[in-house]
Amino acid sequence: MAGLPAARCLPAVFVAAAVFALGVLVQMALTVKHSPPSSSASDAAPAKLALQLAAKDHAGPVRMAQPMLRTITVIIGWTAILSNSIYGLFAPRFLGFQQQQLSATYSAAAVLAIATQLAFPRIVARIGAHLACTLGIAAAAVGIGGLALVRFQPLHSTLYLLNRAGAAVADTATATLVAGVSASKEARARNLALL
Repeated sequence: MAGLPAARCLPAVFVAAAVFALGVLVQMALTVKHSPPSSSASDAAPAKLALQLAAKDHAGPVRMAQPMLRTITVIIGWTAILSNSIYGLFAPRFLGFQQQQLSATYSAAAVLAIATQLAFPRIVARIGAHLACTLGIAAAAVGIGGLALVRFQPLHSTLYLLNRAGAAVADTATATLVAGVSASKEARARNLALL
């Protein structure tokens, strides 16, 4: 990265990913701000809501839903790359991790991701897919950016696990939202394939 000392380039990549994720959250908020309020407070029928919005000539936010959801997929994919591949370079260099600590960290994150996936239906039933996705992105951003800046334990590992849990929720919620705002079975199949 131009202008940064070599020792700060690797942490800067993690912070840049966090800033990008938070920027997408701002964009999501601005897009949703211009959409009319739903008559229903739940996410029970997002596809129906999407069709109602389009019928009421409020197709702007609905039309932007698929590109926004694809952007979220890019963010979550990038945090996965950072958390797995690049973190394997970061942790030994900045934290002195040996292979055993790195393997334990990856294993704990994998168990947490599985547990999060098992709890996902309850999370969505309680707070809805939109809020789950938003909170997942926020957790992933805080976790990925924070772990690059905080290098003392156990806070560093907590931020790493927060990132992985947030990414698991956001990734699954994104697929749920893509399916929900697709107007037909064919559109749903196409939109899910484009993720």
